[in-house]
Amino acid sequence: MFCEECGTQLEEGMLFCPNCGMKVENEPVPKLLEESAGTAGALENAVYREVKAEEVDTVREEPSADDVFTKAVFCPHCGAVNHGDDPFCANCGGALGDSEPSASAPARKRKNVLALGSAIAAVFVALALIGSLFLFRGTGSPDEIYYIKDSALCRSSLKKVEPQELDEDLLDDEVEAISAYIGMQYSENKQYLFYFHIENDGDRALYYIDTKDKKGEPQKIDSGVQNSFYEVTPDNRVIYCKNDNLYIHDLQDKEKVASDVGRFLVSQDGSTLVWFTQEDDRMYVQDTDLKNDREKIDSEVNWIYFYSEDLDYIVYGKGDSLYLLENLSDREKIDSDVLDVVTTVCDNDTVRILYRKSESSKTSMWDFIEDDLSGDADMEMPNEQDYQTTSIRKSWGRTYEVVETSDEYYEKLNAYYDKQSRDSMRETLKQMPAPMEGGSLELYDSASDETTTLAEGWLGNLMSCADMGENTVAIYSLVEEDDVSGPRFSEIVEKGISEADESLNRSLEENRRLYLAVGENVAEILDEEQTVKEIAGDGETLYVVVSEQDGEEEPVYEIGELSLDASDLGNYTCLYEDAWSILSCENGNLVYCGEFDPEHQSCDLYIGDNKVDSDVHTYSVRCEENGHIIYYTDREDDIGTLKLYDGKETKKIADDTRSALYFDDRKIAVLVDFSSKHNRGDLKLYNGKELIKIDTDVSRIIML
Repeated sequence: MFCEECGTQLEEGMLFCPNCGMKVENEPVPKLLEESAGTAGALENAVYREVKAEEVDTVREEPSADDVFTKAVFCPHCGAVNHGDDPFCANCGGALGDSEPSASAPARKRKNVLALGSAIAAVFVALALIGSLFLFRGTGSPDEIYYIKDSALCRSSLKKVEPQELDEDLLDDEVEAISAYIGMQYSENKQYLFYFHIENDGDRALYYIDTKDKKGEPQKIDSGVQNSFYEVTPDNRVIYCKNDNLYIHDLQDKEKVASDVGRFLVSQDGSTLVWFTQEDDRMYVQDTDLKNDREKIDSEVNWIYFYSEDLDYIVYGKGDSLYLLENLSDREKIDSDVLDVVTTVCDNDTVRILYRKSESSKTSMWDFIEDDLSGDADMEMPNEQDYQTTSIRKSWGRTYEVVETSDEYYEKLNAYYDKQSRDSMRETLKQMPAPMEGGSLELYDSASDETTTLAEGWLGNLMSCADMGENTVAIYSLVEEDDVSGPRFSEIVEKGISEADESLNRSLEENRRLYLAVGENVAEILDEEQTVKEIAGDGETLYVVVSEQDGEEEPVYEIGELSLDASDLGNYTCLYEDAWSILSCENGNLVYCGEFDPEHQSCDLYIGDNKVDSDVHTYSVRCEENGHIIYYTDREDDIGTLKLYDGKETKKIADDTRSALYFDDRKIAVLVDFSSKHNRGDLKLYNGKELIKIDTDVSRIIML
């Protein structure tokens, strides 16, 4: 089964596409972790054979045991287990990580650039879904709020509560009961509000409302908007795809730009358009005024790793090669055999690309194994005649010729059969991939047009931080290839093929070292027993959550700081013990989770040495620029108590809160007294002193 929106192959039971986040009509999501465990267990005794292409319609690449267990992540919205490479939860459709396309490259490559804008759409998908606590910062107009009531789009002024119905048939009842992708956004001048109207056939029609119009009459732009994605330019033009055609709409008429379009990019000023065809993944560029002819940039572009807001810099993949496009005209091949891009930093007309390159002579399990039974190569099947003797015997007056085969023959024959079994095991090990992919970590600098190799060997646990000024910053584990040793073949014969994997993993762990790379400078960090769970940076300071395993005891977590100074690079200072996760490090305040309760996804909330609160829903914490923190406590069945910390004291905003939209400490919209059975609650406004009712029977707040 494949996603109707992006074509991604889906596991049976998925409710939402893990690539684009769209809803799938299906049975409840399977227990992915249990299925994965079964897959990993089956690998040990697997029989390998070559599958001919004509035998199957689609050949699916199965995950390795390493993929299953090291890349499993929990959805912060619903808690479901997902593969770490997926941008969206297969259970609820929520975004699993940072949705900023320039922050980091995906860990696995995909063929089609259709995934290019899905991270942007993920924000809206997550907001509209049922099943999680929602808490968001209002980025739209601070004077009005939009919400859904009885499948209708409504709004109310926040200065003077005036509920108003705008679009009475925004959603049909079936869609409303499950989820709704509204895709709502303001124009830059806040005059127009764009959104999707879900039609009776489930199709998405794009509408807009003139916010200056007191009646708020909805105006239809077009139906069947492709990939649930559109862009609004600063001059209020809308760019979208329909039926694989790319259009520009000026709120009066639409004009076709191109056909066979899968995805597109628009510069921040709205003047330049880049799109990609579905056939051959061709890349084109054109001005949005359509005064000039389109220009073909390249073909077979299978991934966009980074693009600047003005599109002056685009980093993309073509096959296994890495390219940099400058000013939409100057194309340069950076390297080949590229696995993925870790991070890209663009600063002062200089682009720095940190990427992984595949390069290793050892690609299979067998490459690491010492064959101490190499004598097998000279062993041949014994010839029975060589072990036979002929004798003459007489009995009852007759003479007989008797041919006897010695026991030595049968011993050598059995030994040969054992040798054949070992040869079969050898071939199996040669087909099994190495537990880690060997290669190198490379840094390209466009200013010098040079590439520097930072590390070579077996790279793992690679984490990057893009918010650290002009330098690329990464923490990774590395094992030198020559330090990795596997078992003797005789041990595998005795204990089974699983011994190869276990022995290699032990060797990798014993020889693993952690490193910090800041630009071209590299330093080893931490002790052998320590590893880095997560990193965060505020532009000047690099914070890390460090875990330390002591025998079979549960790991101990702490938060510390790593020096970025070249003279003292990687020097570690512990800041806070018993600290499980960094929630924010903006504005000079380190906000973190202390003791964590995984069952309830709650924690003790701290700002530096100051304990703010207990039983805080970890994934609900939002830190504002003014130093305020808004969060939920006492979460149960996706309902919690909404609180605000103003830097001095904690204020309770509302009990029994389902979702909230924060503008400032005197404008907070809350959905309270929510009935999950009826999908309804009361919409109220906190004005700094009290709660004022806006409307009843509200199913959700539109997060703008």
